[in-house]
Amino acid sequence: MSAEGNLYNPYIFEASYPPSWEPALEYLDLVERYPAPPSYIRGHLFKLFQHTLCLAENKEERENLARNSTMESFRNVVYALRDRYLPYHEGRLIWQEETISDYNLKLPPWLCQSYVRHFSEENIQKLELEKIETQSETVKRKFKDEEGNEISRKRLKKLKRIARRPNRPTIVVKRGSDLCCDCPNPVVCKISFQA
Repeated sequence: MSAEGNLYNPYIFEASYPPSWEPALEYLDLVERYPAPPSYIRGHLFKLFQHTLCLAENKEERENLARNSTMESFRNVVYALRDRYLPYHEGRLIWQEETISDYNLKLPPWLCQSYVRHFSEENIQKLELEKIETQSETVKRKFKDEEGNEISRKRLKKLKRIARRPNRPTIVVKRGSDLCCDCPNPVVCKISFQA
């Protein structure tokens, strides 16, 4: 459950929120020692800078990160974001809250923090409908055929299987018709075997 949160904030278990460029630079140093595909590096940097790259003022850095695949270009993006937000982090400039009101953040966007997924209205409505249906159902489910008659689940499965292959011939053996003299099974052939 903590895996995705750990990608957005590698210090999640230390309960600290460092500026996102610190773990990003540490990660890039590790990648130089232990190479990884550029797509992995890019994806990890997108997660570290999630809240920062969502801001309109960082559109250029977001595009640079998306387009390029070299270590130098990755470092340039990290340095550009660090240079832009370091004065705010050190307190030399004051961060204005109204800039990030659309994102409903409790921390400034340059700090590492977990990403919270919000349900869309459509998903919320589906969940509410499912909840209502499960509450209104009886303990035992009731299955109905095309005419509305109640049938067993086994019979419903058989009807679905037959519906998938409508042209397949079905062999109907009626119980109680021609039964074998030695056992209760129906006679398939009218050949009598004598020992």
